[in-house]
Amino acid sequence: VFQETATAVARRFGVSVKALRVYEEAGLLSPTRTMAGWRIYGAAELERLSAILALKQLGLPLKRIGELLRGKGDLAAALVLQEAALE
Repeated sequence: VFQETATAVARRFGVSVKALRVYEEAGLLSPTRTMAGWRIYGAAELERLSAILALKQLGLPLKRIGELLRGKGDLAAALVLQEAALE
């Protein structure tokens, strides 16, 4: 089973460990915890983080990203609106 620490994930994705905690607090990520309480990220969390960062790069706020990732809303429509806003 592939798992990485928060520090390794942050380094790999070019974000801070604090950003990972913010995403977790916002309900966007749910890393598992070791017995000592350390956050561990598996393949599913890494895929989800990739999606979060891609949507964030498009300028979507975290609240909207959360809605889209939970299936509340039309991702294609949101991207069209965001594209129009960026133009």
